[in-house]
Amino acid sequence: MIKKKVEVSPYFNEYKEWLEALDANFDKEGELIYSGRNNVKKFNQGKVCLNVKSFKTPNMVNKFVYGHLRDSKAKRSYDYATRLLSYGVATPTPIGYVEIYKNGLFFKSYYISIQHVYDFTIREVLEYHVSNREAIMSQFIDYTFEKIHKNGVFHLDYSPGNILINMKEDGMFDFSLIDLNRMKFMEIDYKKGLYNLRQFDADKETLIQMGMLYARKWRKDPDEGARLLIEFDHAYKHKRVVKHRYKRFFKVLRFWK
Repeated sequence: MIKKKVEVSPYFNEYKEWLEALDANFDKEGELIYSGRNNVKKFNQGKVCLNVKSFKTPNMVNKFVYGHLRDSKAKRSYDYATRLLSYGVATPTPIGYVEIYKNGLFFKSYYISIQHVYDFTIREVLEYHVSNREAIMSQFIDYTFEKIHKNGVFHLDYSPGNILINMKEDGMFDFSLIDLNRMKFMEIDYKKGLYNLRQFDADKETLIQMGMLYARKWRKDPDEGARLLIEFDHAYKHKRVVKHRYKRFFKVLRFWK
């Protein structure tokens, strides 16, 4: 038995019928723009282009968890996007989400938003592929402090591909957040804020710059800020290496069984 839950923003009720048919049409319609653990497609709906993120079907344990104990990734994405916009934090406009249940268990979900056109991500800045790098990094740290951390937003995947950037005519830059399903809302102090910057895979010079700029926002010692961020960065990279080794080890074990 298949059950469907459809939630549509009250500002976009005209898409309700389209969302109702999304699960049946997702595989055969739209243009694939990202393929991985989750898939993202874009769909043209009149003058509006919609992005649909299809989340991977979870394992049996999580089918029960998402069905009874925890919100789905699609619902969290929608709820968090709505909350961010209420704080004045830019993110692609949320349209709604769809959840599919089979035989009483959660099966899969889709998050729908309006496609956001941007110039580049913070990754291109970190990799020295854009001009005005110093200005962008300075404004990015201002944005992180003023818009993200002061509002108590702790993005658990605050990383290079998830910050979109648009250039403005006055030499300023607008930043937008994506990939919202892993997020916490809490009071963020100085060290917790620095810790939130650990996933950027930046070179040492950039980490020093980021740490010093962020420390100044808190009126802390810039050298200490640089040192702490480098420590957080190293610990995060070490954890990633260890995790990768464990995954590779268990893959070998499964192969020889």
